[in-house]
Amino acid sequence: MARLCDLLPARLRGYLRAHTSVTSLKFVEQHFNCLDMLRIGAAWSSQPWCECGILLEIWPSGGVLQLDKPLVTGEKFQIHLDAGEIEAEVQNYEDDVYGRYIRFAVHDPWFPKPYQPSYLNPQRLRF
Repeated sequence: MARLCDLLPARLRGYLRAHTSVTSLKFVEQHFNCLDMLRIGAAWSSQPWCECGILLEIWPSGGVLQLDKPLVTGEKFQIHLDAGEIEAEVQNYEDDVYGRYIRFAVHDPWFPKPYQPSYLNPQRLRF
C-alpha cells in the first residue's frame, strides 16, 4: 500500500520535506456551529465601548463573531460571560452587507469551560 506522500509529484514531495517538520504541524481543533448573542467590549482602551455580537462558530482557542462594529487585526477585546470576562484578539476579519465577521483567538481555552452554549452541553439536554 502506497503512502499518501508517495502519491504526490516528486517536486511537491521535496518541497514539503524541506519546509515542514513535526513541530510545524498544528493541531486542528473541532469547530462547532453556534448562534449565541454575546456582549463584548473594549479591552484596556482609553475609549470604552460595548456591543452585542452573534457568536457563529466556537472552538477551544477562539471563534467567529458577527458584529456591526469594525475591529481590526490585532485589536484586543473582552468577551463578557456569566463566569467572568475573557480577553480575545482579532486574528482576521471579513466585511459583507450584514456586518463584519471577526475571527478571534483567546489565550486560554474558553470552550467547553468556562463557556458552553446550552445546546452543546449534554447534561442540559432533555428528551
